Amino acid sequence: MKVYYEYKSKGLEIIGVSLDQDGWDDVRPFLKKNPINYPIVIGDGKLAQAYGGVEAIPTTFFIDKAGNIVTKHIGGMRKTDLERYLKNLL
Repeated sequence: MKVYYEYKSKGLEIIGVSLDQDGWDDVRPFLKKNPINYPIVIGDGKLAQAYGGVEAIPTTFFIDKAGNIVTKHIGGMRKTDLERYLKNLL
């Protein structure tokens, strides 16, 4: 969330995609306890496959301004790692 706040003005957009089977019934209580400053949507298996599959959660897809998937990162990430990826995209 700190990275989103710091880089949004430079063109960064983050969209969280939940793949919870119970959709908003699972997501709303989580968001109530853990407010997030970027949009969250509900996805499904079709969406995951459209991005080449999701092998683990979290998976971060880096998409350039033309809408192309540049790379993806599987697993958690430190702020410095995320900034390293963004340096080449923004």
